[in-house]
Amino acid sequence: MKDKTTPTVAVVGGDLRLVEAARAIADRQYTVKVYGIDVIPDPQPPCTLHKAQSLKEALKDADCVILPLPYSHDGEKISAPLSTKTLTLAEFYAHLSPKTLVAAGLLGSSLAEGYTVFDYSQSESFAIKNARATVEGAIAIAIRESPLTLCNSRAIVTGYGRIGKMLASTLKSLGAYVTVIARSQKDLSWAWSEGIPAYPFAALPTLAATADLVFNTVPFLVIERPVLYALPQKTPIIELASLPGGVDLRAADEEGVRVITALGLPGKYSPATAGRIIAEAVLDAMKAAR
Repeated sequence: MKDKTTPTVAVVGGDLRLVEAARAIADRQYTVKVYGIDVIPDPQPPCTLHKAQSLKEALKDADCVILPLPYSHDGEKISAPLSTKTLTLAEFYAHLSPKTLVAAGLLGSSLAEGYTVFDYSQSESFAIKNARATVEGAIAIAIRESPLTLCNSRAIVTGYGRIGKMLASTLKSLGAYVTVIARSQKDLSWAWSEGIPAYPFAALPTLAATADLVFNTVPFLVIERPVLYALPQKTPIIELASLPGGVDLRAADEEGVRVITALGLPGKYSPATAGRIIAEAVLDAMKAAR
């Protein structure tokens, strides 16, 4: 028999990542109530995962509610691409207890005051694991979009944060000639220590002239017209940075440069793994909040 003291978790909206997160948490014998995800079949006993018939039912007695990444695209509705229902934040707040921990992605400061919140996208463990999934998705796009093998291709990686580090290392291991572009001397030094040539952004227009692939991980404008003009015509830019991104899209269009916007890659290429990463981060936060 299930322990009555086991926390109850509500999962509201989201894509296939939250489908997997709900299942992963239910497998740990938590009571999980799902709303706004139509693709989950009606569970059969003794499963601890339940489909709620309303948002009110989902949130009732919930110790934690998990929202998507990002939790909303317009600040008015919860992101729910797998549901025919419209989930408004106004209705969500109307049924949300101040005692319920709200776990969501890319919260910023936009959630109403008076609630305990956990932005799982800012969790260090989540960020590291999610970066690996992002890199694998980026590699898949590069293989699909380039007529060349990654081996012996000349690849530029702009930015040397978590994703930039993993991406540069992975490309190098696949035989690509990788160059890192970074702002700080610390990042430039780390790249060189890994045997990867690294230069400041001032060198980017010159280096772009011979690039076969460009990966951007910097979320502010760094790839402007001089770089776009220098790129070979068939060289794609794979944009991995969060909005607003780092590429001047208008200039890219005018210069005939193909920019592949690749946001949310873990959810598109490895949703099962991405969902388990979310589940692990949220469960850790629930334990810490007790």
